[in-house]
Amino acid sequence: MRRVAVDLLSPKGIAVHFHSPEDGRQLTIKTNTRRELFLVFKESVNNAAKHSDAKNVYIDLSVSDQFLKLRIEDDGGGFQLGPASFEDTFSAAGNSGNGLRNMRKRASQMGGRFDIDSAPGRGTTIVLVLPLDEKDEGSQISSGNDHFPAN
Repeated sequence: MRRVAVDLLSPKGIAVHFHSPEDGRQLTIKTNTRRELFLVFKESVNNAAKHSDAKNVYIDLSVSDQFLKLRIEDDGGGFQLGPASFEDTFSAAGNSGNGLRNMRKRASQMGGRFDIDSAPGRGTTIVLVLPLDEKDEGSQISSGNDHFPAN
C-alpha cells in the first residue's frame, strides 16, 4: 500500500506519511475483503492526487481484534460536502465519477462503514472501517508490511 501511495502521490509533489502497526502481526482476511480494502484505498489516494492540491497525505492502517480501519487524510483544499447523491456527482473539480458512491457501496457490502469529512480550505479525511471475522479463510497480510499483496 505504501508503494502504491508513493507512486501516485510523489510525482504530484505530495509527501506520503504512512503508518501501520509495527508489531508484525499476521492478519488473515478474506480475499474479497482485501480486494475491497485495496480498491477503496487506491480510489482515495487517486482522488487526493488528482483533486486535493495537498502537500501531505497521511495514511493510517490499524487493526483491532474485531475491525480493520483505514484512515486517509490530506491537507489540501477540500470541498463542500452535500447529500450523498450530490457528493457522487460533483467535487471541487466539478463533475466526478462514481468514486464516492463506489467506496460507500463497497463498505456497505462488506458490513463496514465509510465516512468522509471535508470542507473548503481544510482538506479531506476518508475513514473505512471493516469488520474482521476470525473464522475467515483467506490471505495473510502483515499489518507492519510496506506493501499490500496483490490478488
